[in-house]
Amino acid sequence: MPPPRRLAPLEVTKDGKDILSLLRIGSKSKGGHLGLPTPKAPGRSPSVKTWGSDTTASGSSDGRATTPRPMPVPEHEEMVQVKVQKATSVLEFTGMLMAAPYMIKGDDVVAFYKANLQEGLTSQEADRRRGLCGKNTLKGRRSLHPIFLFIHHLFNFMTLILFIAFALALAVSEYLMASVLGVVILVNAVIGFTQAYSSEKTIKALRRLSSPNARVLRDGHLQHLNADLLVPGDVIYLDTGDQIPADCRLVTCVAFASDEGLLTGESHVVNKNEHILSHCHRGLEPTLMERKNMAFFGCVVARGRATGVVVATGMHTELGKVAHSIGERPAGRTQLQKQLEKLALGLFLFALVLGVVVWAANGFEADYETILYATALAVAMIPESLVSVVTLTMAIGVKRLAAANTFVRRLTALEALGTVTDICSDKTGTLTLSKMVAADIWLPRDAKVFVTGHGLEPVGAMFVSGREGNMMALEKLSSVSFMPALSALIKVSSLCNSSTLVECDGEWYGVGDATEVALTVLAKKARLGTS
Repeated sequence: MPPPRRLAPLEVTKDGKDILSLLRIGSKSKGGHLGLPTPKAPGRSPSVKTWGSDTTASGSSDGRATTPRPMPVPEHEEMVQVKVQKATSVLEFTGMLMAAPYMIKGDDVVAFYKANLQEGLTSQEADRRRGLCGKNTLKGRRSLHPIFLFIHHLFNFMTLILFIAFALALAVSEYLMASVLGVVILVNAVIGFTQAYSSEKTIKALRRLSSPNARVLRDGHLQHLNADLLVPGDVIYLDTGDQIPADCRLVTCVAFASDEGLLTGESHVVNKNEHILSHCHRGLEPTLMERKNMAFFGCVVARGRATGVVVATGMHTELGKVAHSIGERPAGRTQLQKQLEKLALGLFLFALVLGVVVWAANGFEADYETILYATALAVAMIPESLVSVVTLTMAIGVKRLAAANTFVRRLTALEALGTVTDICSDKTGTLTLSKMVAADIWLPRDAKVFVTGHGLEPVGAMFVSGREGNMMALEKLSSVSFMPALSALIKVSSLCNSSTLVECDGEWYGVGDATEVALTVLAKKARLGTS
C-alpha cells in the first residue's frame, strides 16, 4: 500500500511565525484524543479544523468560513491538518504536539521533533533547545545560603525569649548572666547549623552521584554525555542495566523491558514495543503501565535494547510531575515545635505577670533594685538550657541513625518519626529487596536439588535428596556433570540469559530481569556461568 499523501498547508502568515503541522490519527481512534471528527465513509475528506487562526480557511471575500475542496483520504487513516503557533519557549517541544507521543506513530514523533535517527541533533541545535527547555534535572527545594541557614537557626521563637532575657540582663548590668545567655544562644545555633549544613552537602553529593550518563547520537557520532545535557529530539540508545535518562518515545525495540517500580510501585517488569497505542480504555488516558511505547525517566532497563527519541526532560517528565507535587507541600511544624512555642509563650507571659506583681508590691516605683529583682525573676522563669538539651538530644539521635544507614535532613523530623505508630509503605524495595534466588530445582525422573547461599553472592552449595523420596537423605554435589539433566538446565540458564552480576565494594548487584539474575547466580554457584 502506498504511503498516505499529506495535505498541502492552508496558509502561512507573512511574518513566518505561524506554521502548519500535519498529524496523522488512526481511523480507529475516532478522533477521541484530539476531539476531531472521523469521516463517515472511506474516500471522503474529513472536515478541516484549525486552531489559533484569525483568518478563514478558504479566504472568502465576505469573511465567512467555507468548506474546503474535498481531497481523497486513504481508508486506513484520517488526515488531519492542525495549525499551531510557533513557540519561543519550552512549549515549542511540549505543547505544540496536539496528540500525546504514545498516540501517534514513531515516524511522526521523529518528524515533529526534527530528529535524525542516523545523524542525531547538532551541538548548536541541542544548545538552542536547552536554552528553551532548560537542563534535564529535577528541581527540588532551593537550599539556603550558609549565612541565611545560620540566621534561621539563630532566631526562632524559643531563642527569641532568650534574646529578651539577654537584653534585660545587659540593661541592669548583669554581665555574667548576659554572657551565659549569649553562649547558650550561640551553642544552640551552631549545633543546628552544623547538622543542617552537613545534610545539605550530603544531598548535593548524592545528586551528583545519581546523575546518570546517556548514550546520545550527536553530530553523527555516538557520544556518552551527562543526562543533564539531553534535550527534546535527542536520539538515545538504551541497553540492559541502563537508567533511562529522560522520557522518550521508543522507535525500535529488541526484547525490551523496563522496571517501572519507581513510578508505579509494581515489582514486575513491563514489556515494551514501538507500536502506536490502538485504543484507550473506556476513553480514559492510558496509565503509565499501558504506555508500552514509552520509556520513563528514572526507570531501569531490565532487559533488551531500544532506540528512543526524547520527548520530555526535567520537570516535564512523569517523574518531574511527581517531584513537583511533592515540592508544593509546605514544610509544616512538628508537634514538638508547636509545644515548645506554646511553652515559651506561656513562660514569657508568666514572667511579665510576675514582673508586674513585683513592681506593684514596691508601690509602682521603678528604682534600680526593683528593676533588677524583676529582671532576675523573669530570667529565672526561662529554661535557658531547654533549647540546647533538645537540640543535643536530636543531634545524638541523628548520629545513631546515620550509623544505621539512615539519612536525616532536618532535626525536627526526628521527633516526628518518634511519634509514628503505623507505616503504610510499598512492599517492593521497602519490605522486600525485589530480588530473587533459586532455592530448589526439580528435575524430571531425578531427585530434588536444594541450593544454598546468601543473596546474590555467587557462593553456595547444592544438595540432592534421596532418589527414593527420602527427603532427609541429602548428599552434597561436588559437581553437576554426573547429572546430565541438571547440567543441561544450568547451561541453558546461563547461555539464554542477558543479565549480569556486578561486584562493588564487596556487594553483589544484579543487572537485568530479576528472574534472569537468579538463574545467573545459580549458574555461577555451579561454576558453569559465563564470564
